[in-house]
Amino acid sequence: MGKASSKVQSAEKKMLPHTVHPAPPLPQADDGADIKANPIKTDPIKDFVLTSGPEGPLAGVAGLAFDHDCNLYVVECYAARVQVFASDGEWLYTFRGREGDPLRFPLGIAIDDERQHIIIADTRNCKMRVFSIEGTERFQFGSPGRLLGEFYEQERVVVDSRHDGRLVIADSETYRVQVFNADGTFRFAFGSEGSLPGQFQKGIAVAVNSDGDIIVADSRNHRVQVFTESGQFLWEFGSLGKEPGHFDRPLGICVDADDRIIVADVNNSRLQAFTNEGKYLSSFDCGFQPYQVTTDRRGRIAFSGHTIENVVVIGAGKWLPLVWTPDHHHLVSENTKSVVETMTMIRSLEPSLVVSLLPNELLFEIFFFL
Repeated sequence: MGKASSKVQSAEKKMLPHTVHPAPPLPQADDGADIKANPIKTDPIKDFVLTSGPEGPLAGVAGLAFDHDCNLYVVECYAARVQVFASDGEWLYTFRGREGDPLRFPLGIAIDDERQHIIIADTRNCKMRVFSIEGTERFQFGSPGRLLGEFYEQERVVVDSRHDGRLVIADSETYRVQVFNADGTFRFAFGSEGSLPGQFQKGIAVAVNSDGDIIVADSRNHRVQVFTESGQFLWEFGSLGKEPGHFDRPLGICVDADDRIIVADVNNSRLQAFTNEGKYLSSFDCGFQPYQVTTDRRGRIAFSGHTIENVVVIGAGKWLPLVWTPDHHHLVSENTKSVVETMTMIRSLEPSLVVSLLPNELLFEIFFFL
């Protein structure tokens, strides 16, 4: 069990059972066969669906985040609480803020693994709150208003680990993105109301890629916009529609460990995945309108709806093509390893052969799928 479970005695605990269900079956082709992007399972932990915690059914799932240990944090806006579950769906603990200052309609959440911080968008209180990984409040920042550094219905937050843990926050009602240092010090903001490049309508979500670019799901403009680390507009992709690569109210967004952009396409009831350059890759039919999406370092994806009170956790390999890395070497057989070693020897002896032009990573991938 991960770090989040180390001090569960400091949080509320009730002995009512909670509900973890197996994940739904894969989408099927017309002939009834399962549709699979690749034949391997990269995550040994089973997929599952959360529908409740020890205090009863989930109530208004509004934010999702994984920590480094793949524990899942679930924000419930109607219940005004955060529940934490282990990577297999086991409930760990719950917190609601502190006595005399509870959360009010919380929405966004992010985890700063380096500082062991949980960052919550306490939306109706118009402030950001920072808790320890055990759920004890460390500090808070922000106040109601529309000036720089103030909040008026902030919805989403993401930690930019590439820039010393700075916080990128979507402040939807003011049509802007605000950026703060990890300690809550204001840095800059960008955006305004509209549909031109660099402008937003209500309902925005944020993510950050490995280059530090800020990626914004601009829901009511039915697009995704990409900005530099300093908030300068770069490019956009998507438009209103049902075809692959188009959107109808994209409201959730995240970037996975392979730098793929994953978008919760609400009114099309699907997740869509894109390369870091915005090229369409694949879709997953959710069966309901997904409002939130996040990923863990093992490649699993968690998503949830707002009216369907559950959280679905699945392996990305169920619908996304595998990005082969050295981390996958343990999945191949000894015979495959021997073949690649032989090819490496041939390359050193006869560099002019065609096989000598193929890198080892490609050889691993080719022989694994044969």
